[in-house]
Amino acid sequence: MTKQQERGRIIIGKRRSQTRNYDQLTKDYPLASVEEVSELDQKNFEFNIDDFLLSDAARKYMGDKYPDVYFALYSSYVSDEFRRCDDLANQAKGRLLLLGIATIGLALAALSLAAIDIALLASLTNPTAFQKTLKVSVPGAAAALGIFSFLVGFFGFGIKTPKRNWLLLRMKAELIRQWRARYYLNNMPVILAAVSSEDARKAYTSKQKKDFDHFTSKIDETSGALLEEMETGASIESLSIWLPQFDQNKTRAAPQETIEDEAKKSFFSSYQEMRFDGQQRYATHIVQGVGKLRTHPRQQKMVTHKIETIALVCIVALHVSVTIGVLIGEPALKSVYIHLATVLFALFALASRAVADGLNFDENIRRYTGYLSKVQILKSSFERARTVETRLATAWAMEETASDEMIEFLAQFKRAKFVM
Repeated sequence: MTKQQERGRIIIGKRRSQTRNYDQLTKDYPLASVEEVSELDQKNFEFNIDDFLLSDAARKYMGDKYPDVYFALYSSYVSDEFRRCDDLANQAKGRLLLLGIATIGLALAALSLAAIDIALLASLTNPTAFQKTLKVSVPGAAAALGIFSFLVGFFGFGIKTPKRNWLLLRMKAELIRQWRARYYLNNMPVILAAVSSEDARKAYTSKQKKDFDHFTSKIDETSGALLEEMETGASIESLSIWLPQFDQNKTRAAPQETIEDEAKKSFFSSYQEMRFDGQQRYATHIVQGVGKLRTHPRQQKMVTHKIETIALVCIVALHVSVTIGVLIGEPALKSVYIHLATVLFALFALASRAVADGLNFDENIRRYTGYLSKVQILKSSFERARTVETRLATAWAMEETASDEMIEFLAQFKRAKFVM
């Protein structure tokens, strides 16, 4: 076995022919190291960090590396619920994206029909019966489509509920992620005490399941409250009704208690690998990588930018055509069709920008850039810490940072609208 395999890294080939899906990759290399992310072909890098140990290979890797604390690292009960919520959230996001693009498409159709009416139909002096029908129906259709797309995009008619469902599902999945990490930290003394006792491990697992059931039932009952606070500005305290908070009495350590025994080393090292490394790796992928168009903001930005660029190039070319037509007196180069095409390309560029506003990828990338910087600073402090007290404080600072990022994400996408 190679050194990279021992460290459990995912090494993804830099050639497209080597691309494999995440499940296949994790059969060989369970977890990707943070240091290698920048060296990977980002087109082949899957976003699923598997910090819930969803694959057999990831579970084997963590179980072999951290046998003392593995019972607290993995719970099929918790992981299965996260997978369910995560899958539902991704499906809901896909439906919302289709609705948003359809809304922009309706607006584009409305404005295009209006332009066609002005350029081609309104100027007809002796229209046929069919052209008369068009002169009446095209403006009416344009107005109807325009009003409908505005109501859907601005006021959320038909799109508000799917959007809310997506945000609720994504929030629940991320709250499960945060609950899992916070529960692990808050139960450090219990976990360390259970290292040498099978009965204590079983007791911990049983209590974790009960606590998780209580946590998820509380989310299902009250999670809508957080979304309602987004427009007025929720704070980290808003999450205190769901997430475990730092319990100093429960995790109290002597001021100079050092990290010497193997159990403590395993506890903190496993937390770092699954939390600091996982979040840093994912944020790096979002900021620097390329992924699926449906979910990756950088990929979305690249595609919409290309559409805008093509449309603008066509607009300039058409303007040049009109200019040449005026200079040489060629009617074909300055006809009404050239002007109509210019307007239509301008509308395509505007539609692309409206999709960008709805997807909110610029703000998304900026948010992850700031989050990545914070995670890197905290990780560095965590690695330098030499006492239990300092490491716990840094770990809890990481959890507060993750919660803040989630609140910012929810607020950002609650404000986003598909309006053209």
